[in-house]
Amino acid sequence: MTDWHALIDAQVECHNQLVSLGLYPPTVVGAPASEGSIRAAENRIGYRIDSGYREFLSIASGWRQQQGFWNLFSADELGGEILIEAPDPTQPMFRMPWAEAIALREHSWGIGIAGLTYPPEITDWEEVIPVGGTDGLGGDIYMLCTPHDEPARPPGPIFVITSGFVERHETFAEYLEAGIDKDRGNIADPSLWGGGTGGSENR
Repeated sequence: MTDWHALIDAQVECHNQLVSLGLYPPTVVGAPASEGSIRAAENRIGYRIDSGYREFLSIASGWRQQQGFWNLFSADELGGEILIEAPDPTQPMFRMPWAEAIALREHSWGIGIAGLTYPPEITDWEEVIPVGGTDGLGGDIYMLCTPHDEPARPPGPIFVITSGFVERHETFAEYLEAGIDKDRGNIADPSLWGGGTGGSENR
């Protein structure tokens, strides 16, 4: 069983060290989601969230600046309104309707972008659900979910897409582990940090 608390603590520890170096903004881990909130999210999006991500949401629902400039949506945001920052940092945060997140998904998956290929598990791009993204920087995190009327899939995979770069992780736990490893590399050598673009160098 995944030790989600250990993964969260390791990510926060790394992130805080990079905050002290002036590279990252502060991170904020969300409060646990109730089972009712998670089920309500599934009903709104029309898909079942995999068991691993469900466990994570029951411990941390939503995570601002989870790794670098990446945010994970809370259970309440899935299928609802997503709190994001404007591209102009002088402007206040605003709520983005779920329909806009789906429109961004259609641009990436329905039309297709360079380097993005379907894994064999995917028969319909609509099964890839947005679960996170960057504040005003053009990056998105997607998870393969299961339609309500189909047998549940095993956990994963996760896709991180930004600036034409596509990164795949077999499970959500592996996504977190990869972020921790990259932050540790940035701590050891801050010159590796690629800037606030959310690109492949720091994600």
